[in-house]
Amino acid sequence: MLTLAAFTLLLAGACALSANTVTTMMQDLKVSSKLPPPCCSPPTWQAELVDLKSPYQVDSLIAVDYSKNMEGVITTSRATGQVIGRSLIDYSKHLIYEAVYVPDMAPTCKKVPFNMPLARCMNDTTITDLVYLGSSTLGMKGAGLNYDGYSFKAADNEISIALVPIPNSGNLCYPVIESLKNKQQDSIYIFLQAESKVNDPTIFDVPAPCV
Repeated sequence: MLTLAAFTLLLAGACALSANTVTTMMQDLKVSSKLPPPCCSPPTWQAELVDLKSPYQVDSLIAVDYSKNMEGVITTSRATGQVIGRSLIDYSKHLIYEAVYVPDMAPTCKKVPFNMPLARCMNDTTITDLVYLGSSTLGMKGAGLNYDGYSFKAADNEISIALVPIPNSGNLCYPVIESLKNKQQDSIYIFLQAESKVNDPTIFDVPAPCV
């Protein structure tokens, strides 16, 4: 079993991968005809989030609460450590609130319709065209993270994802890498320092400029 420290080190190392390397990693999975039991995310979780295709030098914290049907993100500047953005997706209202904070300017807010469903488990009915890509290891053979790869569609989004099972949790798992494509977006996300809790529940509050 991996210790939490080993888990963190492996994910931190993954952050140094290029977008092309991550794409190759998803393509080189050992294809298997045997679909593993569908795993689910914890009821609440949070992680540091890095978009490998983004040109911006920012860090983000993502948190999800399935009972609230919400996802919150706080984005900070790596240079200053200041919060430059907050977003809240309310999946029940099909709405995303996006607040932007620029120094010496009043904060701004956008409210945008959002039709992507919040899927917790790989057998959710909101997931279509599910394909099991196979399994492999992230990191050193015999000492890395074993993961399962999937591709699927959700609304107008094409998604490929690598999921790592949580030891001794039954069927719980975490995302470590996700490729997300739609008409407006083409991103590859790395999830770091994942936890099965949300440290600050105010991340699910509507951003102040949007109230």
